[in-house]
Amino acid sequence: MGIMNNISVPNPSNTTAELYDICAALRAIITFLSDIEGSSETQASIRSSAIARTPKDISSDHTVGELEDDFNISAIDGAVNLYLPVAYTPVEGRTIVVKKTDSTSNIVTIVGTIDGDANFILYAEDETVILRYSNGGWYVS
Repeated sequence: MGIMNNISVPNPSNTTAELYDICAALRAIITFLSDIEGSSETQASIRSSAIARTPKDISSDHTVGELEDDFNISAIDGAVNLYLPVAYTPVEGRTIVVKKTDSTSNIVTIVGTIDGDANFILYAEDETVILRYSNGGWYVS
């Protein structure tokens, strides 16, 4: 309902072109809302992006789940692999944030095809990468 508070009633003195623009904008909003209602993937994507990201702390090998998108990875006890999803197709535009949190020389490997190459490695403390799923593949954003 918050969006409705920001819509004002058109001024009767507006030109036809201005009214046309207002109607077009409203049609776009209605279409967008209809698409959301009919698509569980779109709903999941919007929920995921609308919720404040709370990083998942991991220190051993892990496969990215459908609702996980932010990782703080400690490799203090040894190298850690983060496996990109293969059991499902990610939603177009999905992002994943991965940060190496320790200062050891142990590496964090993101396992999967990224920018057309096999795997992506984080070497340094606080090194962070943002990955985006687009056109059937993962890319550094």
